[in-house]
Amino acid sequence: MLILTAWALVGCGSNQGGTPVIRNGNEFARVLDEERTLRRDAMTKFERGQALTQEEKENIRKSRDLFTGLRDFDDTNPVPQFVLAKMNRALDDTQTAIAEFSKTVTLLETFDDRTPVEQALLAESYAELSRLALLQNRIKDAETAARAARQINPREPRYAVDLASALFQAR
Repeated sequence: MLILTAWALVGCGSNQGGTPVIRNGNEFARVLDEERTLRRDAMTKFERGQALTQEEKENIRKSRDLFTGLRDFDDTNPVPQFVLAKMNRALDDTQTAIAEFSKTVTLLETFDDRTPVEQALLAESYAELSRLALLQNRIKDAETAARAARQINPREPRYAVDLASALFQAR
């Protein structure tokens, strides 16, 4: 694995922090494949609410470094921003996750016509911000973000639960 990571970083260059500097679409695709391999199983466990091993957390950290290069290659694409936020959440880096979800929201709010995928990313980013605000006992922020998620996708039951949780905490 170390050899593959080193090869990826040498192949497309990297900054001093080890984040790959992506120069073209071919490098983007190659780094994306490597990054997915690193994070796939661990992020699936995280999304299911299962505890992560140290090795899985380390794979997410490595993946996060690679994904930062992917985000920097095209900073108008909200998907890498969102995935970075999810990885930071999985690593219990709450402040960075909040910052990344907030950047995702800010970016997507500038789009005039959002695709269904972009709408889903926006709603889920608001929902994650609501959940993180609840964890920090910022009830009003949680309610505001939950309402935004619910407004974007009123049929998603998790967003109704998020809003109900915020309203219950506000009592």
